[in-house]
Amino acid sequence: MSAGRQLQGRLRDPLSFSGVYPFRRLGGQLRETCRKLREFGFQETHALGFGSLFYRDVWEGNREVLREIEGVRCGIGLNPLAGVNPLYSGDRVIRAELQDSGFRAAVLAPQYHGFRPQSPRSLRVLALLEELGFPIVLLDSLEDPREWHRAYLFKYSVRVEDLRDFLRQLRLRDFKGKLLLALPRFQLIKDNADLLRALEVYVDVSHDSVLGPPYDQVKWVVENLGEEAVVLSSRSPMAYISALMAKVLHSGIGEEAKLKVLSRNVRKFYGGGS
Repeated sequence: MSAGRQLQGRLRDPLSFSGVYPFRRLGGQLRETCRKLREFGFQETHALGFGSLFYRDVWEGNREVLREIEGVRCGIGLNPLAGVNPLYSGDRVIRAELQDSGFRAAVLAPQYHGFRPQSPRSLRVLALLEELGFPIVLLDSLEDPREWHRAYLFKYSVRVEDLRDFLRQLRLRDFKGKLLLALPRFQLIKDNADLLRALEVYVDVSHDSVLGPPYDQVKWVVENLGEEAVVLSSRSPMAYISALMAKVLHSGIGEEAKLKVLSRNVRKFYGGGS
């Protein structure tokens, strides 16, 4: 049986978005994202509010997505993700906001919050999240660098050397938590493949530089990082879900690998077993 048939109604989405993206006419209600995902056979998604990336008070952005999820019933599981800005909140606030909150993971977004992932403050917050038992999502870029809005300089865009230094620090600290590199540009993956593999980091292959035209690097990532480490996020509403799925289903990887990328690995990352 093909992976497509086996996955009907069983797809799991590690990352979608809610709210309004300020640099494009994108955004809207989580209800619409939920409807589209259900049509494509998803059984759950994990949603991050754009407000947690662009509001000064990230916790207000996080509370917005919690309120929105409470009001949506659409037939698939909706799981909230919390944006965490190491520069904005102290350890006590982060602990208070996350414990017993219902959030499934914490998202660190260096490019949008203005810090280097290997900075002392970032690593300190990472250690706190590991202590709390939260899976950690390190978000790279929502768009291809060629499409970045010129009014937004993205001074803290994650560079290859930033990610390498960050991963080396994790190795030195004997990091044992779960880490997902979300929407990474292909160069970040390729030039840090050895450390990503050694630390068993989950890697999302949804970025345009991995599978957007004319690229098709899914097979390379699976072969070099291992099929247990790769996931595909819908990026909804930032991307066309059908196009992303087609790239994986026709990537040339095995049927078992497709099942892992589109479903099983997402469940493992968020704590649902294999």
